[in-house]
Formats: sequence, structure tokens, C-alpha cells
Amino acid sequence: MKKAKWSLVLSFILALSLVLSACGSSGKSGSSKSGAANLAKDQVLNLASNADIPSINPTQATDATSIQAITNITSGLSRISNGKTEWDLATGAPKVSADKKTLTFTLRSQKWSDGKAVTAQDFVYGWQHQLDPKSKPAYNYLFASADIKNAAKIEDPTNKKFYGKYKELGVKALDEKTLQVTLEHPVQPFFYSLMSQWVFMPQQQAYVEKLGSKYATSASTYLANGPFVLSSWKKGQSWTYKKNPKYWNAKRIKLSAVTYTLSKDLATSVNMYKTGKIDAVALSQEQVDSMKASNPKEIKSSELSGMFFLYLNNKRKYTGNVNFRKAISAAIDRQGLVDGIYKDGSTPSNSVVPKNFVKGPDGKDFRAVSPNGYSAGTAAD
Repeated sequence: MKKAKWSLVLSFILALSLVLSACGSSGKSGSSKSGAANLAKDQVLNLASNADIPSINPTQATDATSIQAITNITSGLSRISNGKTEWDLATGAPKVSADKKTLTFTLRSQKWSDGKAVTAQDFVYGWQHQLDPKSKPAYNYLFASADIKNAAKIEDPTNKKFYGKYKELGVKALDEKTLQVTLEHPVQPFFYSLMSQWVFMPQQQAYVEKLGSKYATSASTYLANGPFVLSSWKKGQSWTYKKNPKYWNAKRIKLSAVTYTLSKDLATSVNMYKTGKIDAVALSQEQVDSMKASNPKEIKSSELSGMFFLYLNNKRKYTGNVNFRKAISAAIDRQGLVDGIYKDGSTPSNSVVPKNFVKGPDGKDFRAVSPNGYSAGTAAD
């Protein structure tokens, strides 16, 4: 069954996060007074997480916690900031060939945490490593999505000519600071935002190969080149990011450190917030009403792009019928679900892509054609 079929049924809630956030952090985290002159010398943000970091290996990461960790400590060609694509290790937009298939990037002067310079060859190796079957990559399909030359063929086990031949990927180091990328078709605008994703980060070949299976298994076995370094990682307990003074744009980074404490129980996290051990906590429906009563000025809300959905097994007798699934979709009281059960500001959704999430080439919201989505059963199977 194609994803288009189950999407008719599944996407029924657009999450809106309710977060307790201290107006003026106490202790070393900050000052209760406003204004830059009154900020504490050490800007430390203390947070809790309900999950440990599964992996900081770019070839193995698939979950949000891992991806966030990698992008905090590693930099690629671009970076997403406030919903916009900004150039990171690329000095600016690439030189584009007449047929718009060849892009030539110039890299900034940036060092790894071991003091060695980040080079174009680090990008070549990092990308090729993602397509090497021996590295058992978990998310390499994004290279085909980015339309990089030969990526789809290299990823296809049925293509005997190209499968696994990662050196045929359309990426080349012209010199230490010049990276050339070749595409299958003329470059599309979304390509540059894709370059911010963790799979397109550079990796230092000598370091990765020296450590082998130990690579990226601890804070001391990973090289950083991003805004932060992972200074400590006590698995099952906590981890800490510290500002990377070697980062090319370090002046823009205001936080000196970010600490995460593992707390799998939300009630414990809320208590940590109340006692000043952490500076913010995301609430679930169980805490919303009580915290609105006790800490009304500290509750903030923000839209998230995440969806909660119902996944039906299409291999079963009844749920394998598309019309049966459409009937279930039509029967779900989305508004009643968010009002009566979630109670956290989430909004009903009749589409997979939420409103105010991404703009099309025309500059309009992607959902502009159908801002409220589609009623159950009206979209194509």
C-alpha cells in the first residue's frame, strides 16, 4: 500500500507544544532582569529529555534526538535558522553551470575539534561513506531525493552495475576549499535546504577509519566542527554541549553550554522545573490544566510540524480495504480528540503537510491551495 493511501486516515492532529519557560532563569542559567547588560556571564540552558541519544554517528542516526545532537555539533554546507536556509560552511551560493546541473561550492576556513582543517575531501568522504553498504547507512535515500548524480542507482540493490559503487556519486573535491556537486537534473530550490541535513555533514576519513567500530560511541570519539561540542555524555544519565570557540560563527552563539538530564517521567521533569533544576519543560495533557492555574505567566505555546497518526495494518482482512480505512478516517472526531483528550493546544489536521510549515516556489504557503486539508475519502488513493 502506498503512503498516499494511509495518509488519508492517519494524519489527524497537528501538535502545538505547550512549554513551561522561566521568564528569568535562576542560578547560573541567567538573570531575572532584562537587558543584555544584566545577563549572567555563563549562559547555561538546562533541559530534560525523555530519551537518551541513540547515536551520534551520521550514518546511523534516524531519530530526532540523534539528529538534533549531530546538527548541534556538526556543520554542513547550509543550516536552517528561523525557518530560513543560511549558508554555513559554504561561503555563499555556489557557482551554477549553464545547464544548472553542476554546483561548485567554496568552503569557509573551519577546523575540526582536533585542530585539523575541514576540507572538501571531508565532504566527499562523508557523502560516499553514507552510500557505502559496508557502513550500513540508515538514511542514505536522501541523496537520491537531493537528485545527486548516480545516488539512486548506487542505493538500488537490484542495479548490479552501480549498487554500492559509492565513488561514482556526483561529488568531487577540486581542491581543499572547493566542492563540486553534480546533479541528475537542473537544481531545485529545496536542494540547498537539504544540505543542512545530518547525512550531508562532512566526516574526517582518517579519524573515522582509525576508530572503526568505536567511532561516535562517546563524547571523546567524535570530531565536532559545529556551533557546539559534546563535552560529556553519560549514557542513561545526561549530556552537555559546550560552545565551540573554533566555530567560524562563534560570535553569534550566545549560549556557553546546554545541559540535558535524562528524565523519562514527565512528572519528574515538571518537578525539576519547579525546583529550578531545568529552565523549560514541554507539557502533556495531564499537566496543562494544573500548570495553567499555578504558573500561568510561564506557559508558552508554539506550533510544531509533528503529526500524531493512526497506522492501520493493511495486511489484515478488513483494514486492507481502502474504503474501510477511509470510513475510519471519516469517523474520527478530530476536534473532540484535541479538545477533550489532548487539551494541549493541538489542532485537527486533514493533511500530512501542516499549514505555515513550508512555502512553495511561488512564495505561498504549501497548504494555500487547500488550507484546511481534505475531507476523509476525497483525496486520491
